[in-house]
Amino acid sequence: MTNHLKAFHNLRNPKKQCVSSGTLDKFVQSWHPKKPLYVESLKTSLLYFIAECYLPLSLVESPAFHTLLELCNSSISNILVPWAALTSHLSKMYLFHQEHLSNILSDNNTFVSFTNNTWKSPNMRAFMAITAHFLNKDFNLQSVILGLIDLNGDHSGTSLAQHLMEILRQYNLKDRIISITSDNASFNTQMANIIQTMTPAFSADTQAIGCMAHTLHLAA
Repeated sequence: MTNHLKAFHNLRNPKKQCVSSGTLDKFVQSWHPKKPLYVESLKTSLLYFIAECYLPLSLVESPAFHTLLELCNSSISNILVPWAALTSHLSKMYLFHQEHLSNILSDNNTFVSFTNNTWKSPNMRAFMAITAHFLNKDFNLQSVILGLIDLNGDHSGTSLAQHLMEILRQYNLKDRIISITSDNASFNTQMANIIQTMTPAFSADTQAIGCMAHTLHLAA
């Protein structure tokens, strides 16, 4: 068995292997990134990382985070990004993705279903998220967030309808509505009735759908 492991799997007894304490340091010193590092690409990668992991923008000014980045690339100390610069870049990235999303929706000239959800944050600020669901040219289901709106305390059906229609107009979707799915709150019923008066492409009776999970929760 020992001979088989050595001959075919190149396995050795770990107790007999000598590992230098400087191996990691030597590796880091000799390693070079495959791609050149630029400030703009670093900002973009940091924003994706922070958004994906739900981290604060202030992370980029943490000394421990700097140490981690410098371990990966020692030259990064010359282009470390302060959080204020990252905030400015965030606005540019938002506009870029907004245009990209608009192009995707234009290229897929199909009807679209929507879901909207409203909630209050711990500090009692009200928000509404609007998500679009559609089939792309390969008939794969796509779900994309169109907007996250600060309602400024106005949770009425009139306010929700105005905000939702503003998003639909922005992406030229107001005539491509299959359905709008919401929870069973009364202001969502009011929202659907108002949207019906704003676009002939929507009927509150047949295209406003109550969330099944919320319905079951109310019935339980």
